[in-house]
Amino acid sequence: LGPKDAVFLIGPDYNKFFFEQTYKLLTQYGSMPFFESMFDKNFLGQAPFETYIKQRGVLLPKFKAKQVGDYVDVIVKEGNIFLDKLQDSGEFDLLSLIGPLVMNVAANAFLGHDFRGSLVDEFFEEFRHFSEGMDNVLPQWFPAPHLIRSKLAKRKLHKHLAGIIAKRQACPVEPPDFLQELVDYRYKDGEKLSSRLIAVFVLFLVWGGHETTAGHFSWA
Repeated sequence: LGPKDAVFLIGPDYNKFFFEQTYKLLTQYGSMPFFESMFDKNFLGQAPFETYIKQRGVLLPKFKAKQVGDYVDVIVKEGNIFLDKLQDSGEFDLLSLIGPLVMNVAANAFLGHDFRGSLVDEFFEEFRHFSEGMDNVLPQWFPAPHLIRSKLAKRKLHKHLAGIIAKRQACPVEPPDFLQELVDYRYKDGEKLSSRLIAVFVLFLVWGGHETTAGHFSWA
C-alpha cells in the first residue's frame, strides 16, 4: 500500500490463526497510523497493553451472544423505516442512503434511541468527512484536503457529543443503555471514564459499525 508492505490472510484456516494469536505475536499497534489522529494515541490498539486491556473490558460485554441478539430488533425496526420511505419504483444512490441507515442501526443499537434521534443529516455529513481520515498511505500531518476535512469534522463531532454526554451525566436514563453504561462505568480501581474518552468510544463504535457494513452492503 504505497511504501508500506501488506499481507493478506484469506480463508478460514488463516482467519483462525489470526484471531487466536496473542497480543505479543500480532498487534494492531502501529498498523493503523490514522487511528491515533482520528481517535486517540492512548485508545485500544494504539494504547499501551495495560490500557488496551482495561478499555477492551469496557466494550467486550456488549458483544456477547445474548447482547448481540438484542440488536436484531433494532435492525428490523430501522430496516422497515428505510423501506417505508422507498417508492414503488425508481433509482437511488446506494451509498448515500445505505450509509445513514447503517449509522442509525449502529447508533440505536449501541447508544440508545435518544442518540439515534440526534443524528441529523449534518451529523452524518460530518461523519463522512471524519471517516476520510482513514488513510494508511499519507502521513496524518500531510495537508491533504481529505485529512484536513477529517480533523475539522472530528472537532465538530466531539462538540456535538459533549452536549449529549453532559446531558446523560446530569439526567441518567433508566434502564441504562450502553451510552449510559459508558457514562456510569468505573474501572476496578474506581476510576471513571473521562467525557473525552466516552466521546472517543462513541465515535469508534459508530465508525466501526458504519464504514465496513455500508460498504459491503452497497457492494452486495
